[in-house]
Amino acid sequence: MTRARAVPYALSGFEKGGLLALSEKDLGRLRAGPLAAVEARAIRNGLCWESIASDIGFDPYLYRRHDGFISARKLVDLLEHVADASRRDAEIFDEASTLQIGTLSILDYVTLCAPSIEVGLRNWARFQITCNTAVSVSFRVEDNWGCMEYGPMAQLGKHNQLSYAMATAASSRFMTLSEGIPDAIRIEIDAPAPSGQAAFLTKHLSKIQFDCPRTRILIPAKVLDEQPPRSESNLYRVVEKAALEDVTAQIGVESPLGEIVETINTQLKNGHISISTVSSALDISERKLQRVISAEGTTFRQLIEETRKSLAQHYLHDTQLSMKEICYLLGFSETSAFSRAAKSWFGKPPRLYREQVNKS
Repeated sequence: MTRARAVPYALSGFEKGGLLALSEKDLGRLRAGPLAAVEARAIRNGLCWESIASDIGFDPYLYRRHDGFISARKLVDLLEHVADASRRDAEIFDEASTLQIGTLSILDYVTLCAPSIEVGLRNWARFQITCNTAVSVSFRVEDNWGCMEYGPMAQLGKHNQLSYAMATAASSRFMTLSEGIPDAIRIEIDAPAPSGQAAFLTKHLSKIQFDCPRTRILIPAKVLDEQPPRSESNLYRVVEKAALEDVTAQIGVESPLGEIVETINTQLKNGHISISTVSSALDISERKLQRVISAEGTTFRQLIEETRKSLAQHYLHDTQLSMKEICYLLGFSETSAFSRAAKSWFGKPPRLYREQVNKS
């Protein structure tokens, strides 16, 4: 292969903005699979991929590894550099919208093969950690819309290209879930509009709004009960199990919270759980436990809530346990308390949620 010209690497907003106090681990990481498309774009624009990778500091062929991840800091620098050096800041829309299914690993399949569109969208947020630990993602239904919302990205410095890529990769996949989505979808991006053009923008510009407070994708609620065209119950059970295993592995890699969550899980059925009982089980002081949890950007109460929610999803979908048994395992004193919690998590009572996620 002919070696293309190298372009000097310019430091991004990380170094310029004095954010070096935040380590690469603090900022999270993202799956490296999409880097293959970034490499193709760089070479197409006459840039030397190996030189760029060397300057930024990552393995240029990281995307060939099944377990390959790149730090958010390096990915942001890479995407901004390629856009600036090629002077084509909109190409990433077409690149992200044409990523092959499977590029995002198990996240693609657990979303596209789900029994309903709502379950698939909730899975996109639920299993985001398998591909992305840098930006939080949540899903909720309100005001006749299903809203997929990405958390703040200011800590990443200038991140226009990453926002474009995240919004486009997600929305292009969601558009395949129902014929009613492409014309009704709304895409909000927390970055200014690019100066260049792209086929994806030409086709969907009327549905995209830039300079928004957060990156969000809005899906009409009327399609959420539909079955996606790729839905397949047996395959879904396999990929969901794999996704749950991947989440467990990622929690162990990314955060010291894994052991804490496991302890909370074990103690919930005792009916009384507190930071004192958890710290005692872990053989550390309450103060140290509080420091660890705070350093991870959460609270003890939020950990209990998220653990209960995750377990409830598992028990309602993967077991035949009665509501009374699930209530006991989650540490609720009454089934009415569990029902109220389930409504806040899933937008519906636990029995109805179980019926909908288990229908084939």
